[in-house]
Amino acid sequence: EQFVMQRKQRRNILIAIFVLFISLIVLAISLSSSHSSSSRSKATILDQPAQDDPSLTFYITSDVPLHSVRDDAFKNELNRMSKVASFMVHLGDVQLAENTQCKPERYEQVAEILKTSPIPVFVVPGEEDWNNCPSQDDGWDNWVTSFWEFDKNFDNDLKVFRMEQQEENFAFVEKGVLFIGVHETNGRIDNQQELITRNHRNVEWVKSSYQLFEQDARAMVILANGRPAIRENDPFYLGMGDFLYDHKMPTAYIHANHENGKELTYHPFDIDGMEHVVAIQSSLGEDHEPLRINVGFDVKGPFIVG
Repeated sequence: EQFVMQRKQRRNILIAIFVLFISLIVLAISLSSSHSSSSRSKATILDQPAQDDPSLTFYITSDVPLHSVRDDAFKNELNRMSKVASFMVHLGDVQLAENTQCKPERYEQVAEILKTSPIPVFVVPGEEDWNNCPSQDDGWDNWVTSFWEFDKNFDNDLKVFRMEQQEENFAFVEKGVLFIGVHETNGRIDNQQELITRNHRNVEWVKSSYQLFEQDARAMVILANGRPAIRENDPFYLGMGDFLYDHKMPTAYIHANHENGKELTYHPFDIDGMEHVVAIQSSLGEDHEPLRINVGFDVKGPFIVG
């Protein structure tokens, strides 16, 4: 009887060990499945805008594609942009006028490339898009045909306002940031009166957009092709500067590349009282992917580049 009892005890111990072993296996499988599910969830979240993230991300580019051999690479770069971003702005110069002679086919080709973007795209005119064309009138007509109100090619919830007298100028607020697009270019001047009128309208558009959206915005971004460079455009830059001096909202003036290829952040108005204004030069799109910019909440430096 003692022998039988010992055998029963050993059998019970073996059964208990077996049950414990099976339980450990089930637990390990459960934890692995939970971790895998969590990883998949995180990967999905990373590719989607966070609903409770109040900061804003967008992209800029310019001077691309200057040569048709860059077309496919540029298309791939667009599709690598994060879908978390709200939009992209092409700051002009979709060609080299001297090379393309501003033929309408080139505008159409670039427009088709930009339409493949996974996020909405805005386009502002550049000096190579019409100013430096053999015929400025033909260049402008071609730009209008291919890029007018280009953001309407994309499904989006942005409520965009446009200037009545100069409809390529636009404005909208997204996540507490006021974006203002203006038709400001350098390049060849054939019509001095046109330039004077356009500079005046650009200043008025900055002022009126600010006044309209001031209560809804914590920061302002002004988007254009031209870098402060030629004296003929001083009426715009100085007029904008006078207005910004009196209004202390953090502001970034973002413009196309100026031949050196690199992204650059600097202070365009190096005087006391203008510390809240920075300028950001886009990297040369022909050699660099679209540049990512985030607008946060640091009053002294909300614009994070790269």
